[in-house]
Amino acid sequence: MPLLFFETLILLVKAVFIRRRGSACLRLPTVAKAAISADKRQSLVAHVNRLTNLVAGKSRHACWYRCYPLVVLLRKRGVAAQLNIGLMGLQPRQELRGHCWLSLESQVFNELDDVSSAAYPEFLGDNGFGAAYWVKAGQGQYVSRKFG
Repeated sequence: MPLLFFETLILLVKAVFIRRRGSACLRLPTVAKAAISADKRQSLVAHVNRLTNLVAGKSRHACWYRCYPLVVLLRKRGVAAQLNIGLMGLQPRQELRGHCWLSLESQVFNELDDVSSAAYPEFLGDNGFGAAYWVKAGQGQYVSRKFG
């Protein structure tokens, strides 16, 4: 367990770096061949949630700080988790905002409610490394203006 603690802390620091640099450097590990049991997965999720709440619980980016370490740890342990990044505020003169969540087998995972279908229904695509991007309905045409 101490090794998992330090691995999670290192991933939290990396999450800060990625958030500041942008998702261009977002590259998740490939899924390991041997998967952990459901009990170990639940224990891992509880550990990451506790540590993230302690370190970044009041941050407005808490969803990112919870999801990034968790998706990396799960994928390294054979669980094919996907990181989803939803964006809104893409229209001119709007503040860019968003939310991230995890999914397992196309089902929202480790969230209180299904954020993807209501707030971010328009799928943009994935980066080929385990991350998918979504936008608020009708905002897909603004992506090239904001990021192009």
